[in-house]
Amino acid sequence: MSRMKIVRILIYVPACVVFLITVGVYLEYIYWAGFPDGFMSEKERAEKMLSTFFCWISIFFGFYFFRLAWISPKKNNSRKIVFWSYVYLVIILITYLVKVFLFAGLMDSRGG
Repeated sequence: MSRMKIVRILIYVPACVVFLITVGVYLEYIYWAGFPDGFMSEKERAEKMLSTFFCWISIFFGFYFFRLAWISPKKNNSRKIVFWSYVYLVIILITYLVKVFLFAGLMDSRGG
C-alpha cells in the first residue's frame, strides 16, 4: 500500500474516534439516566444536561473532521485537523473538570 493511501485512511481516524466517544458518553450518561425506575437525582440531571451538550458538540466536530478528511486529497488540511483535534481535547478536558469539580457536591441516589 502506498504512503498516500495510508495517509488518506488515517485522516478519517479523528472523526471515527469522535463518534465513538459520543456513543460512549450517550450510552453511559444519557441513555441509562434514571434507570430502572425513572428517578433521577440532582447529579444525574446535571450529568445528563452536560452530556447532552457534549454530545452535540462532538457530533459537530465529528462531521467537521469527516468534511476535512473528504476534502484533504484536494487540499493539505493536516494543520487544520491537528488544530481542531487539540480544540476537541480541550473541550473534553473542560467537560471532565466541570463534571468532577462542580458536580462533586450534588446529591446522588446512593442510599445509606
